[in-house]
Parts: sequence; structure tokens; C-alpha cells
Amino acid sequence: LDDLVVLNQLDGNAQWLENNNFQIHLLATHVPRKTGEWVGKFRAKLEDNFFKKWFENTYCDLVNNCVDSFIAMEESFYKNIFDICYQQESNLPEFMNLPIISELKKDFCKISMGLKLCGAGGGGHFLLFSRMPSDQLPLMQKLQSKYNLIKVL
Repeated sequence: LDDLVVLNQLDGNAQWLENNNFQIHLLATHVPRKTGEWVGKFRAKLEDNFFKKWFENTYCDLVNNCVDSFIAMEESFYKNIFDICYQQESNLPEFMNLPIISELKKDFCKISMGLKLCGAGGGGHFLLFSRMPSDQLPLMQKLQSKYNLIKVL
């Protein structure tokens, strides 16, 4: 991860997120996966009409709403990003079935947290979104060290 560039400004959005106790970290699972295999699994899921309708009508709309609320710096961004994480976990469980994820959820049970897949999961990375009161920041720092989380924002 030596070539990773951490963003610290997005036209004021970074400061807005920070002011609202919101953090974004990159979680490396250290479990390499082949992207092509996972893309194939996703395409196979799209053959199921129920899944395809969910993806087109729920998930894509939710992503668009999340982007719009982030750009506008609206409070609904928090709900939207956590909804995306929940939808991925509920509808793509095979993409998120890793021991580190189960362990992470146990440790993060006291913190509002969501995990979002990065791409097809080929690199074994997730974005971790968290929002917590400032008195819980020491807990976050402890977990950041334990999981070698890279703070993005």
C-alpha cells in the first residue's frame, strides 16, 4: 500500500464529514481474490430476476442518492451510505464472507459502522464508514491499530 494516496480535501466535504464525527478507512483483508471470478459470480446473480430488480431499482437508486447527498453535504448522506453497506451485506453475503469481517463486526459493535465492497473484491479491500461521538475516538484508534486501517478521511 505504499503507493496509496490518502485524500484530505474534497471541496469542503472532508471538513464537513470530520465536523460530524464521520470517518472513512480502508480495510485490507489480506485475502487475495481473483476479480474475474467475482465478476462472474455477480453476473450470474443478475440472471435472477429478483436480484436484478433489487440491483436496478433499489441499489442503483441508493448509490445515486448517496452521491447526490455527499456532494450537497446533506445529513441524509449518513443514512444513505450505511444503507448501501447494509444492502451489500444483505444481498451479496458471499462477497463479504471473510473471517476478518466477522471479527471486525464484533469489535465495532459499539460504533456505528458500515463496510462497503471496493469493486469486485479482487483486491480484498473494503471501505469502512463510521460515525461516532468524539468520546469514542480512543476506541476507534485502538481498532484502527488492531486492523491496520488506513484513514482515508
